[in-house]
Amino acid sequence: MEVFKDKEKRKGLIGTILFHIALLVLFAIYGLTYMTPRPEQGVLINFGTSDVGSGDVQPETSGEEVPVEEEVVEEVVTPPTESEVNPTEEEVMTQDLEETIETPPKKKEKTQEEIQREKEEQEQIEKQKEFEAKMKKVWNNQKKGGSEGTDNESGDKGQENGTPDGDAYNGTPGGGGDGIGDYRLSGRNALQKIKPVYDCQESGRVVVQVRVDRNGNTTDAKLEFKGTTNSASCLVKRAVQAAMKTKWEAKPDAPDVQIGTITYQFELN
Repeated sequence: MEVFKDKEKRKGLIGTILFHIALLVLFAIYGLTYMTPRPEQGVLINFGTSDVGSGDVQPETSGEEVPVEEEVVEEVVTPPTESEVNPTEEEVMTQDLEETIETPPKKKEKTQEEIQREKEEQEQIEKQKEFEAKMKKVWNNQKKGGSEGTDNESGDKGQENGTPDGDAYNGTPGGGGDGIGDYRLSGRNALQKIKPVYDCQESGRVVVQVRVDRNGNTTDAKLEFKGTTNSASCLVKRAVQAAMKTKWEAKPDAPDVQIGTITYQFELN
């Protein structure tokens, strides 16, 4: 009985498999068809102008189109802001506010001649101060009743037209009231004497130191404080001008530069 049951089960399984295989083959050959449904059609709506009405006659339209009022939309224009209107102006203003760096000017270097000239001017100023101090001292001594000289008696020995710095108590001082002057150059005489222009309200003696070459030309002239009683600029200027125009004797065996003095006496008329 068990064998019989096994055969029946096997036959039933084989039959089922074959049936399904046959069914799949048929599906593969003929395929499964799908009936596409017809598209839906819309319903025609009757034209009318009201919600109620009766009869079968359709009223004709007048043919006049009712104008459709278009809604006018106002466009609101937003005014541009100040920053949008003048962006370039702001940039320019910002540029104007930038600081400018100033370059300090270069300091001009002094030449050797300028340094020497300043040195000589400083020496002249110091000599002038020394001269004024001596004159003040002499004046104070006179007021206090001081005395000077080689004698045993009190008094200020010397000559009224002399100089406080002079060493000699006797003799004739050079020059005179005509302003021609006293010319002193060792071994050489003045050939051309120039009278200085006298155009200021000052009086006194001015001593000028001169430098003379071998040909007798005056190459330089400047104030000599020793012996000068009035160093007013107007007197010194005229005395130096006259000294520079003075011509001396030529002397081939003289030094290249020989130093002498010219004393001018200026007196108010």
